[in-house]
Amino acid sequence: MGLRLWVRFGRIRGWACRSTCPSNVDCASYIFHALEEHPHLATTIVKRDNPLPAIIGRTCPHPCESNCTLASAGQPVAINNIKRWCADRAEGLVDDRGVSGRLADPLRGASPEVAAAAGGARLIAGGPHEVAELVTAQASQRPVGVQSGNGDGGAAAAASGARKKVAIIGAGPAGLTAAYYLARRGYAPVIFEALGVPGGMVHVGIPEYRLPRHVIRRETELIEQEGVEIRYNTRIGQDLQFADLEKMGFEAVFIAIGAHRGRPLGIPGEDLPGSMDAIEFLKKVALGEPVDIGETVLVLGGGNSAMDAARTSIRLGAKKVQVVYRRTRNEMPANPWEIEEAEEEGVEFLYLAAPIECRGEEAVQGLVCQQMELGEPDESGRRKPVPADVAPFVLTADTIIAAVGQQPDFEPFRDDEEMKFNRWGYLEADPHTLMTSKPGVFVGGDAVSGGGTIIEAINAGKTAAKYIDKYLRGEPVVEDIEDKTKRLAAYLGAQTSGESLAETVEYGTRQKMPMLEPEVRKHTFAPTELGYTLEQVLAEADRCLRCHRPILVAY
Repeated sequence: MGLRLWVRFGRIRGWACRSTCPSNVDCASYIFHALEEHPHLATTIVKRDNPLPAIIGRTCPHPCESNCTLASAGQPVAINNIKRWCADRAEGLVDDRGVSGRLADPLRGASPEVAAAAGGARLIAGGPHEVAELVTAQASQRPVGVQSGNGDGGAAAAASGARKKVAIIGAGPAGLTAAYYLARRGYAPVIFEALGVPGGMVHVGIPEYRLPRHVIRRETELIEQEGVEIRYNTRIGQDLQFADLEKMGFEAVFIAIGAHRGRPLGIPGEDLPGSMDAIEFLKKVALGEPVDIGETVLVLGGGNSAMDAARTSIRLGAKKVQVVYRRTRNEMPANPWEIEEAEEEGVEFLYLAAPIECRGEEAVQGLVCQQMELGEPDESGRRKPVPADVAPFVLTADTIIAAVGQQPDFEPFRDDEEMKFNRWGYLEADPHTLMTSKPGVFVGGDAVSGGGTIIEAINAGKTAAKYIDKYLRGEPVVEDIEDKTKRLAAYLGAQTSGESLAETVEYGTRQKMPMLEPEVRKHTFAPTELGYTLEQVLAEADRCLRCHRPILVAY
């Protein structure tokens, strides 16, 4: 008998940029439509893989740009800025002139001197007190269990009652994304959100100067219009039990609870008044709750949350804000531009210092630190900090904010015997399909990663929707050829250098994002990034080489 060899082929366009986007967004195609001044077409392409383009356009670390062919020449195409420009116009956030439909004064609360220096500029804005009004209104209008969505207005909605119901726990980027794609597949997704506002950590963990709240509200409204229902102020494990969802007729569940708990420092005195974690601090500010931080603030950590906490403290009026990090600047995981902007606003940085005790009597008064030095690389690839042979020193502080990581709260699911947890306390799930040990229950986003990027959470929501669809149609819930092909193509695309191509073309100069001046922005929660003009978008989109590489993969 002869040997039969079955070979299956997958084909994908191997854009260098697309290969490193966690959600596989077709960057080059939407950039082409931006160049043709068709923001609606561009945004339609983005939404095939990302239903939150305006949010992502303001918050993404844009790994796509690091793999742009022009990155080898030091000036990658500003892919994310182009996406934001298109989404803002397609979704009605600004008009064709670039003017917001809702203008506010970014200088409210600023001194007369600062306002005068800014020339009375008026920009898209919003602030914590405005968010407090929103939360109050939503809490009064939406008691527990009351829906907010346009239940029969979805573009792909089937007749009410004929669609299978899917429960989604959490209205963060993963939950909203899963709901969007499930609704477009004809299902009836219902999101249960513990807070009175949409967005999850996007809303309460990202300061308004980076992401205005009306942007979150607008993109949530557009998702609701697809036939998605959101029930605010409904906390699973308190207002509703996890076991109740099946009794309510839900045939599948996606757990997208995010990571709303800060990790403890594990040092003496961290429970003193005046010591808090960054998640708690940023949430209070976002929801308009009063926060008294005094004049001197220490922020512990080197990630983006640490930068957010430090820059927010500056805006709340602290006279001295210092970030304390146990490694050097080269090892800081925060986005480089976040560090630079923090420095521009007056944030100070103390490197090679590790906290060992929060000191004070009735409240925090200082922080005891140990000077560190870098040793051999650890499992993260960064050189491990080790104590230097010197005596500890003390920093004075009115407030200490710890930004050393975050974690999800899985307590509402621990009573279910079918749900298995790993040794780190996280739910076990297939890494490709996201289905847990309990059939029909899926988990993704920060609830799995413990604090990843928003675009990674969006990809998790998109993946969950796809495999929930397979589950409800009775198909095997295993990674399919399409996803295998994309994963391999992403690997191959990331390994392919574009240096030779970049050296042979005229690629122009990357357009700089217009920014609010540091002396102005540190007194306001108005957006620091003002957005591209039409002329900038056209110039930047014209730099794209559209250098796709066809990849044929055999299995």
